[in-house]
This record gives sequence, C-alpha cells and structure tokens, in this order.
Amino acid sequence: MKTPKWITDNRGYRYAKMHGHPNTNKNGYISEHRFVMSQYLDRPLNPDEVIHHINGNKADNRIENLVIITRAKHVLEHHIGENHPHWKGGGAILKCLQCGREFAVKDHNRVDKAKYCSHTCYADSMREPPRICLNCGREYQPPNGKVPSKYCSQACYRRCR
Repeated sequence: MKTPKWITDNRGYRYAKMHGHPNTNKNGYISEHRFVMSQYLDRPLNPDEVIHHINGNKADNRIENLVIITRAKHVLEHHIGENHPHWKGGGAILKCLQCGREFAVKDHNRVDKAKYCSHTCYADSMREPPRICLNCGREYQPPNGKVPSKYCSQACYRRCR
C-alpha cells in the first residue's frame, strides 16, 4: 500500500485520501486517528464508535493516546465542564428508555426529566403495542389516536359483521 499524504484541517485533525477504505467520508478522506484505531483493531470502525485523544492533542495519533468511547461520553468530555463557555453545571449520561442507547444531558435542569435520546424514540414509546386481528389472527399495528380497532383491515372487519 502506498504511504498516504496527510493534510491537516483548520481544527487540527489530520486526513488522507484513501479510496476504498470503509471509514472514509463522502469525499474519500479518513481521519488519521480513526485510521490508526481501525488498523490496530484490524477492522473498520462502526459509525457510533468515537475515537478520543486521551491527552487532548489532536496531532498525537499514537495508539496509546487513543481510546474508543460512546458519542454520549465524548459529548460530556468536550462540551461540559467549567472551561466550556456554555457550562451551566452538571451533566449526566442516561440510558434511553426506548432503544437503550446512552445519551448525554447537557442541561442540568433536564437531568431528572430526560428519558429518551431523540424525538423518534419518544414517538416510538407513545405508539400502541401491536395487536392480534380477531378475524385472521395476524399481528398488526393499530393507528394512534383513534378508537382501538380489533381488526387489521376493513376487509377483516367486513368479514366478521
């Protein structure tokens, strides 16, 4: 394999063009820290795996300075704390009641209220559980906000009348 030519962006991250690597962005570039971790693990990284620089130096991409953490923990690491301009105190990592994924709550006033990681998970939690059609026995998802139905379709309803 040809030695990649690394370039540094305005945030201090190093990138190289690597066509065909599974962890490249839409323009064909991969960040050096993700490439180093992928090579070390001998597998492509999952999109939800965040590579964190332990010492905070983005140019230090030695494997002993890199660790995989969840996106929620990474948000807490960088976006919450006394040195951050928008810090209001506190911060927590919670588990979504719907999907089980960890998520960060940045606003200390919401820690006791937050239950879901996204609007999608909240909406999914409000859905009625699947039902069994009284006519055909198939499982179906009843429509929300209407009188609970006993049949999966108009055809099954008509057959039972």
